[in-house]
Amino acid sequence: MRIMTIHSFLLFVILFLSCNDTSNKRIGQQLSQITDQSNKAKAIYFIKSFNETRNYDYDNIISKKFIQHNPTIKDGSDAYLNMLQSAAAKGQQIEIIRSIEDEDYVFLQSKYIYEGEKVVYDVFRFDQGLIVEHWDNSEEVKPLNPSGRSQIDGYLEIEDKDKTVQNKHLVKDFLTTLIINKELEKANAFFEGDRYIQHNVDVADGLSSIKKVLVHFQQQGIEVGFKKIHKVIGEGNFVLTINEGYYEDQPTAYFDLFRVDNGKIAEHWDVIENIPPKKEWKNNNGKF
Repeated sequence: MRIMTIHSFLLFVILFLSCNDTSNKRIGQQLSQITDQSNKAKAIYFIKSFNETRNYDYDNIISKKFIQHNPTIKDGSDAYLNMLQSAAAKGQQIEIIRSIEDEDYVFLQSKYIYEGEKVVYDVFRFDQGLIVEHWDNSEEVKPLNPSGRSQIDGYLEIEDKDKTVQNKHLVKDFLTTLIINKELEKANAFFEGDRYIQHNVDVADGLSSIKKVLVHFQQQGIEVGFKKIHKVIGEGNFVLTINEGYYEDQPTAYFDLFRVDNGKIAEHWDVIENIPPKKEWKNNNGKF
């Protein structure tokens, strides 16, 4: 009886190790298959993998030369993977809402759920099928804005892919005119009347609401704006900009997502985050 028990135990161990090895091989095969798909598919697969606690073989999706621009994370792929895996082990779940692919860049707008909820904008740069660089911005999920809209609801479908270039130019021109140069009198040219759907947590729908906010800042002597538009990433009717700015004396990162409709700006989402002092950075790559 004792001999049979030992044999049964050894058989169980062999079967367990065999199944575990097969599982790891299967995971590796799945990641290998991603290299034959779009960069967007790879980025989505990568982020969604952190809804589980398995040990994935990430060599097929993230480069060892990975550059990190989140100043709160050490440089390199290991530090980034360790951070995401640690959060997954603690129960974090990630829901991807929107995604954009523009040549080597992929943008994901997501909701990260763990000890509260955050809206996170991740931008990945790919090189030869591997993630080589990462930027992000995040903020807490907040109550609905004055028009009853959330930070992530709204239009989802990507359209007009043949108009990507002109839509990117439109958004960059709009931000340069209104936010950098503060030429409010030229704002009407970028909108269809007052039609403008707003997802910023503090601002209501309508171009008129933007103007009221900007005029209020001017009257109160509050310095808010952009110093530089670092990146413009677009796919069809959706355009993301990564902007270096300020709010009073606080260096600020503004990640703005726009939807363009018929040559006019129609909808806007954003995530705004303070940039910590350089002495607190864990890498020297800069936020942008």
